[in-house]
Amino acid sequence: IYGMKQNKKPDNYEEQLVIRYLEHHLPASASDPDVRYVTTQDLQDMFAPMAEIELNRIAAILFDCGYEIGTAPDGRPAWMMT
Repeated sequence: IYGMKQNKKPDNYEEQLVIRYLEHHLPASASDPDVRYVTTQDLQDMFAPMAEIELNRIAAILFDCGYEIGTAPDGRPAWMMT
């Protein structure tokens, strides 16, 4: 398992919302037996009741926090997390 980049302080409400979620779903690698593949769209849909966050904003936050993109079993690119 990769470690989430330390000391990433949220800059605003959107970032705080995403980071709070990520604190419970740490970065993973493709070889991790518990890896989950989650798309940026999946995350945007989940956050929609709380905030309207652009896809690129969500992706940038995940990238800044050290998450990597893998290929999900259905062949789509997705973020790897536990």
